[in-house]
Amino acid sequence: MITFNNATYQRIIESTVNKSHFINQMHPRFELLYILNGNGKFIIEDTEYPFTNNSMFLVAPGKFHVLSEPPKSDYDRIIIYFDENLLPSVLPKGITFHSLTNSNMRELFLKFDGYCNKYDGDALSILFNAFLCEALITSHSPGGESNKLPKLIKNAIKFVEVNLDKNLSVDIIANELFVSKTHLSHSFSKIMNIGIMGYVELKRVYKARELLKNGYSPTKVAEMLNYKSYPTFLRNYKKHFSVNPSNDKIKQ
Repeated sequence: MITFNNATYQRIIESTVNKSHFINQMHPRFELLYILNGNGKFIIEDTEYPFTNNSMFLVAPGKFHVLSEPPKSDYDRIIIYFDENLLPSVLPKGITFHSLTNSNMRELFLKFDGYCNKYDGDALSILFNAFLCEALITSHSPGGESNKLPKLIKNAIKFVEVNLDKNLSVDIIANELFVSKTHLSHSFSKIMNIGIMGYVELKRVYKARELLKNGYSPTKVAEMLNYKSYPTFLRNYKKHFSVNPSNDKIKQ
């Protein structure tokens, strides 16, 4: 892994891949994923995307994503995490997209990967910033192939999204969707690779971080998002971001 001031770059090659290697994810930074070799499927929020060689994903901070179908052979990809200030100004804030790129984009990624073995320090940092801007701007082509998730899962995601400020439980969500809590729990976990209450916790804590960034105090955020107590909010926040919410607010 190569670390810059506001980004990290890593190429990962695996010969044996299965779903247990991957966990559901949300990040406080943008994630750029480029597939050099591999075929499978990703879920981003409520949509499933197939991927193959030369596929590229940009996932905005706080967007839930998980590998739903892992590659059955060698998996070679480049993963870049970067701060929002590196997103080119010509692209919308909070943008997420999936694109099947051409050989020119593949050559661009491989060219920079070669630079990583040739340059370092300020020279590599300058090359990285230029490479990232070119990759993002020239590959942005929303509307690629995708598949909507089953209606039950899509409705559960939508219900959670608009009710993060309310008391939520499996029983409450299942009742709203007119299904048994057993069926909801099983279906959600099977497709999303996370229990529904684990998903609620992830979405709530990232919503909390967004509110902190917008100037609300930690105590107010805990109240707005219906945490049982401030210590509960503090514990969950530090679990996901490894920092006290009051300190994280100062960093924004």
